[in-house]
Amino acid sequence: MKFHSIHGRNIQLIDGDTRAVRTVSFCDAITFGNKPLSINSRISVQLNASEEWSGALRLGVTSHDPSSLTPSMLPRFACPDVFFKDGFWARPIPEEWAKDGTK
Repeated sequence: MKFHSIHGRNIQLIDGDTRAVRTVSFCDAITFGNKPLSINSRISVQLNASEEWSGALRLGVTSHDPSSLTPSMLPRFACPDVFFKDGFWARPIPEEWAKDGTK
């Protein structure tokens, strides 16, 4: 899976867009996959945690085509911004699940 070129300003895509790295802050760090998900499709996400960060990960989906968005249109925070924005859904991943190497 690759990540979409539309993403928050605190995301850096590396390794041929297969890795998304959060840079300086937890805000403005929303990113998208580069292909739509099919109903009942399965995806795998591997976390590579850094001891420099604390807090939890939010995982979500959208009915919007990321190509139709600009970085300035992206919500600054997943919580609570995405919870109340039409066409976006996100939920927190429990911190105990968000450990280095978790899949």
